[in-house]
Amino acid sequence: MEYQINRNSLNISISYSYFSNLVTLNWNDILFAIEHRYLPYQAAIEHSSLQLSNNLNSSPQEVLDLVCLTPEEVIFSHSIHPYIDKLVETVPKAEKEETIDKIMYVLLDWIFENQENFDNPLEVAQIVYADFDYPKSISEFVGYMPSEVSDLNLVGVKGVERMLINWKSYLEKEKLRFSPPTP
Repeated sequence: MEYQINRNSLNISISYSYFSNLVTLNWNDILFAIEHRYLPYQAAIEHSSLQLSNNLNSSPQEVLDLVCLTPEEVIFSHSIHPYIDKLVETVPKAEKEETIDKIMYVLLDWIFENQENFDNPLEVAQIVYADFDYPKSISEFVGYMPSEVSDLNLVGVKGVERMLINWKSYLEKEKLRFSPPTP
């Protein structure tokens, strides 16, 4: 499955550990994140290693093949695609349908947690909003979108504070939706 739209105009790359600590990843998520450069190719190997350690006796051959790739091989997409493409086929349709929301959540969480690194984090959120085709789920903290509640249509510092509160509320809601189960 090749995703055609570039959803990473900010060229943000996030570590596999950040992703996996925030959400339960499947192979479709890994493929999407790699193809849009949110994750490096090495993430496929990390995910394989984790799957292998959790399911040593029941891991598909493609997981074993990915783990065996050398660091030199991993820097090329053609090295991982035969394996990861096959693994994506095993992901249920319902899980595939959540991929875009899940990756957007991780990205927005990462930006929120690192907002001191951006001149205007709300402007960065606006770019993510455009990159992900203007989803209603994050419109409450996009500056140029009217709020559904009229008293939230504030300007200046109060408006910025309200949008940051809405952003934090979105993150909390998505955390409940996507957090990995606790052991």
